[in-house]
Amino acid sequence: MSRKYETILWQTLKSQLSEEEVYSSYFHQDLLSSSEFAALAVALSPDRYHEIINGITSASDEEYSLCSQANTKIRLPLIRFMLKQPKTKYILSEEDIIMPFAYLIEWVARHKILFPKRFVKYLPDSLKHIYIQFHPRNIALREESKYGTPYHKARFQEVVDECIEKEPEIAPADILEKDIITNLLKSFHREEGKNRSYKPRTLKGWIAEDHPFPHGRPKKRSETD
Repeated sequence: MSRKYETILWQTLKSQLSEEEVYSSYFHQDLLSSSEFAALAVALSPDRYHEIINGITSASDEEYSLCSQANTKIRLPLIRFMLKQPKTKYILSEEDIIMPFAYLIEWVARHKILFPKRFVKYLPDSLKHIYIQFHPRNIALREESKYGTPYHKARFQEVVDECIEKEPEIAPADILEKDIITNLLKSFHREEGKNRSYKPRTLKGWIAEDHPFPHGRPKKRSETD
């Protein structure tokens, strides 16, 4: 349970703050519990999250969905991961873990977990830098050989992001036809100087890792529709 949520002082202060102020206040903390962090990462204030999961107040379907995402995508995987890391320092309290905010950001970066705009709005620049630093793509661009597949994949995904930012509805097949993509693919070489080529299926898989697209034909409309 949230450490703040249990204090009388915080209960008093909370009544004088807007929900947005309560949410943003957590970004000034050095330590967070996994449940607090999970709530923030899906755009819920930890206080609202605990009210919902403890049945203190009713919630909308959207809020229940956010709580479910916080538990299944962040909190439980994070706890399972940390319990297997004996050399990493954390506090275990009431079946929850409490860790430095920076370590939590590093974990989600390494696992390519994306944040909602509300979270990014309040995240300090120092923690944004940590997220960028430990994202697998940036690790590959920084540390892998420019002749290897990990580097090529990271560079390809970087340019794909640029394409999708300009044309959000563009399909994978059309991305591969872009001049900026074809020129990039031509620039990939093996260490001995020969060209390095990748099959379209592989490239579409690289795209889908960060930008999943619907697959298959749309269902036919029935006569009763």
